Amino acid sequence: MPNSPRRALDRKRGAPPARGLASRRRIPDGARLP
Repeated sequence: MPNSPRRALDRKRGAPPARGLASRRRIPDGARLP
């Protein structure tokens, strides 16, 4: 269940869950972070 905490982080960032999952597959978390 590693996705649960990650989803919580995406929600805090303000990104929708569906979009966060798609972005995560295309770009690594390091690239997404500011």
